[in-house]
Amino acid sequence: MDIKIGVKLHNRFDIEVKDIRTGKIVQRAKAENIVLDAVYSRLNSTTDYTLGKYIRYGGGSGTLAPDRTSLFDDIGYKTATVIEFVYNVPPIASYGKKSIVLLPEDAVGETITEVGLAVSTTSTTLVTHAMLEDSEGNPISIGPKTDAQEITIYSTLYAEVTSPEGMVINVPATEKNQLLDVLIGAYPATKRLQSTYNGILLSSDKSATNPTEDYRSGVDYSPAARFTSFDTPNKKVSTPRLRYGTSEYNQKIWSIVLANPMGASSNYGGALCRILLPSCGWEGYNFIGKAIGTGDGSTVAFDLPWSDINTSKTYKIYLDGIEKTEGVDYTLSNSESTTTVTFTTAPANGAAITGDWWVDYIPKDSDHVLDLTFSIQYGSV
Repeated sequence: MDIKIGVKLHNRFDIEVKDIRTGKIVQRAKAENIVLDAVYSRLNSTTDYTLGKYIRYGGGSGTLAPDRTSLFDDIGYKTATVIEFVYNVPPIASYGKKSIVLLPEDAVGETITEVGLAVSTTSTTLVTHAMLEDSEGNPISIGPKTDAQEITIYSTLYAEVTSPEGMVINVPATEKNQLLDVLIGAYPATKRLQSTYNGILLSSDKSATNPTEDYRSGVDYSPAARFTSFDTPNKKVSTPRLRYGTSEYNQKIWSIVLANPMGASSNYGGALCRILLPSCGWEGYNFIGKAIGTGDGSTVAFDLPWSDINTSKTYKIYLDGIEKTEGVDYTLSNSESTTTVTFTTAPANGAAITGDWWVDYIPKDSDHVLDLTFSIQYGSV
């Protein structure tokens, strides 16, 4: 199973100029970003940083380009103050909103035409870049700034985690989702994408398919899901193939979590993404001619080897290859723990009892291996 995660990023700036003598806003501007290539390298870095910790402002001009690392004419920077972090379930974007304030004594005489987010105080650590525009989208400038003006620059960093192939990826909309945390600039990234303890959590608990439930219930932890393949030109990062062998995790799999613990294997930390079966494009598994049991001439009730079948899909029961009729030849009781076929007349001694049916989970057993890979494709809106 190749689980492909898409990341969409967008950064918007809103700028207000206030006359401190009257308290009135005398000018407004906005700036729609270009996400720089540097975002990708920063997200995959092992260096501790927070995406968009600083807002830089400058007075240059030119054509925006993704390979830039600095403003055209850098004037200065300030540490951004957090206003709010909002977590939403895709396709609604989550976002982090921050701001800086240029006080009356700051940048006097300067004209501001460009802004961007940076991850350090160094001017060449820019990760987004935007030129100021008016409400109609026309280029404008602010300034020259006077000592009677206060300028507030707001930055909103939007992030949406999606699947480029239509698979619905459930991302818990809480502060524990570390992928969103990193993308909206909430926390440093060192122990997120590059964590030693990135791992897979497989859940056999059906309640784990409920987005509101704790994804950590009924899980198996496997600390082997580190991102080690970096396709820089295509802005893609992947894990190696992770195999559960014939002797590993032989039970129902209702959900698959790419987890990112924060320091120890016993602490599952936050989910980078969560795949919920069957609500993720997974059509289910179809057993064909699956052995159920063998008649002995007296036993009438036989449990299916995999319970909780999907009765909304076609299911059939056979005796020695001959299809039987439900309600005439047998009845079926179906629950999460046990699914039983009860025959009206006990199958003859040696009669082969088989069936066709669907289940909504992955029925991992000793006859199969399960291969998983995770990849994150970075992009921008």
